[in-house]
Amino acid sequence: MLYLSNFSMAPAARLAMTRRVHPLLSLNPYQGNWTIKVRVTSKGNMRTYKNARGEGCVFNGTQIQATMFNEAARKFYDKFQLGKVYYISKGTLKVANKQFMTVHNDYEMTLNENSEVEEAKLLDISDKSPIVAIKSLKVGDFQGISLSALSKSIVVVNPETAESKKLRSWYDAEGKETSMASVGAGMSPTTNSGGRSMYSDRVSLSHITGNPSLGEDKPVFFSIRAYISLIKPDQSMWYRACKTCNKKVTEVIGSGYYCEVCQKYDNECSLRYIMVTKVSDASGEAWFSAFSEQAEKIIGCSADELDKLKSQQEGKANPFELKLKNSNMGSSSFPTESRFLLEDISKMKASQ
Repeated sequence: MLYLSNFSMAPAARLAMTRRVHPLLSLNPYQGNWTIKVRVTSKGNMRTYKNARGEGCVFNGTQIQATMFNEAARKFYDKFQLGKVYYISKGTLKVANKQFMTVHNDYEMTLNENSEVEEAKLLDISDKSPIVAIKSLKVGDFQGISLSALSKSIVVVNPETAESKKLRSWYDAEGKETSMASVGAGMSPTTNSGGRSMYSDRVSLSHITGNPSLGEDKPVFFSIRAYISLIKPDQSMWYRACKTCNKKVTEVIGSGYYCEVCQKYDNECSLRYIMVTKVSDASGEAWFSAFSEQAEKIIGCSADELDKLKSQQEGKANPFELKLKNSNMGSSSFPTESRFLLEDISKMKASQ
């Protein structure tokens, strides 16, 4: 018996980084070609058997159980080593017989002599500075500029290109001692002293809603002074997130929650805000999206705490809706605004 568990994505050989790897959770018997990257967590002994069709041998590792018979068993038995990581493809899946299963998976895998098994060679980069080339990234404007990987993104570690060699030579010679500036530096409006000004950047809502092309070419930063006029109580205000990376998780019956990014199961998850609010000022109104910490400041409590309020009903009062209404009634702190304004004026005078 061989037990396989999902292996979290780590730096691997350059060729291996370009292949499409499926998480165990996504596998089903109706899929076509697939490749998985797994670690051998348990390996049983080779067993022989005899039935009406003759004699043979067999050995049979979120987890999934993989079984091999006869030629496949002899071909792969010595290849699979406990604790090592492998790429596996061209296997078959069938619905698992839960009576004989000790792992939480709806399917079990069978490998035949035509299946492909390749050991994943991991790079030891703990004491090095690898060059990483990434293709097909999504460019965002979070905190100036951000890059996000997509399913079609390709990652290559230490590519054999002229640009890579040039970058390596520069880094080894002087780059490692150089202070790096943020790639988003200079993209947002600043004061002469280099700091953001919440007053010189302030605009009205009509300035935003009246300019459809705003932000098309590059991110635009500004400040507004408005009040929250509505938070819809019937919207999906949060998502279930991994406690490690905060990415969305999938609930798996009997196994808790699965994170595709971390490629692991967890018995618990956290709730993170992703809500829409209507804000208004003297010039008009607009819908804004608020996430995580920003939404928590608006509501005044965490998403987990608000979820508990949603399940409560005290007579005619609804603690959940009352909490949202109180959030709509927020007002500016004039002493705080005055202090910020004075600090901004002082910075502008010092920079002259």
